[in-house]
Amino acid sequence: MKSEKVIILFSGWLFVFFCFFPYVSLLGLNTTTQPNALFFALFPIVFIRSRKLPVELFLFGIVLCFATFFLMTSNFSFLFFRDWANYLSLVVVSLGAYKFLRYINGLPYKFFYLVVTVWFLVGMIQTLLFPEFLSFLVHNMRGANVAGRGVTSLSGEPTYYGLMLGLFFVVYLINNWHKRSRLLGFLILFQMIFLSKATTVIIIFILTIGIFIFISMLRFNIKLIFTVSALVITTSIFMVLTIDLYKDLRIYKISQIVLDHPETILAVDLSVSERVNHVVFPIIGLIEGGGLPRGYGKFSAYLLSKNRSGNYKAFFSHPLTRGSSRILSGHGKVFFEMGGIGLLVSIGIFAAFRFGFSNPPFLFGFTFYFLLLFAALPFMTATVPFIIGNSLFLRHSNSLRKKNSY
Repeated sequence: MKSEKVIILFSGWLFVFFCFFPYVSLLGLNTTTQPNALFFALFPIVFIRSRKLPVELFLFGIVLCFATFFLMTSNFSFLFFRDWANYLSLVVVSLGAYKFLRYINGLPYKFFYLVVTVWFLVGMIQTLLFPEFLSFLVHNMRGANVAGRGVTSLSGEPTYYGLMLGLFFVVYLINNWHKRSRLLGFLILFQMIFLSKATTVIIIFILTIGIFIFISMLRFNIKLIFTVSALVITTSIFMVLTIDLYKDLRIYKISQIVLDHPETILAVDLSVSERVNHVVFPIIGLIEGGGLPRGYGKFSAYLLSKNRSGNYKAFFSHPLTRGSSRILSGHGKVFFEMGGIGLLVSIGIFAAFRFGFSNPPFLFGFTFYFLLLFAALPFMTATVPFIIGNSLFLRHSNSLRKKNSY
């Protein structure tokens, strides 16, 4: 029993570590996100016994069964295996996180604070001293300090750094750590805006604020509306007064294009064009296909066929428009490959978070998380399914507290 406990704690903490550092490469695999957490998740799953598991995990398991069927009936390749591993990670990492967090009674606040600090220190050193600091830990680090972009910290590129910080902010909110430290939240947002300078994440964050204010209006939460609006106005005034500091940033250049000539944004920025297409066309494919799955390796040909059709000229107006072997959207990937079956993933995620919607910070965290999944965040990025497991654990703990209070 003692040796079993040592195995659980040792492998479990390695699992949690790699969930928060998903880009650190141990085996040198030719993938952006590494499967380290996926491997170590197996130990908590095997050694920690549970009488009952959340139903959401079974929904994810159904999707994994279909994903496995498509893999077995397709021409096997590394790319197809990588696509299948996306669904394996959703099930295994979510389950591993749920079990291990129950075993240790939740994610420790000090551990999370340390994680955020490490990402911050690496990002600051890259910004001020050495742009390639610790680059050897990550496969194919690229894009740092190019054309108004930020640094990468312990990820592969500035956008991924920003996405990780977005996920960290979700963890911060759903665990109610905003009550313990406002500085921690500031540290996350500071990195997201001023170190990663990730346009995609900043836009999603602003969109989340807008949706959150709208939901608060529907709930007639006047105090919350006033508080959020005051923060937005104050921040806007500050940014206007310091506008000269942002003129070299990529998000400033994109916002200028949107304000002056919004119809040209997809024609002049390839990155924006690709990310929009990888959200829009999987949804179009889902609807056109009547919800039928398309399987793996079909998106590039589908995208090029839409370009040739001439019906979507605005989306393919950039001269360097191309196909892609990867779908740069978490939701988009599931919708296109799994069709209507993939909607079970969205339903499962919604169900896992629904218990906390009465808590405004938790609701904001869920909204931000759900929207972030439209960006280039596959479930192979272990932090993504870990957060689902974290939410399932929080729901379990909340249920136990209610039972004990009676």
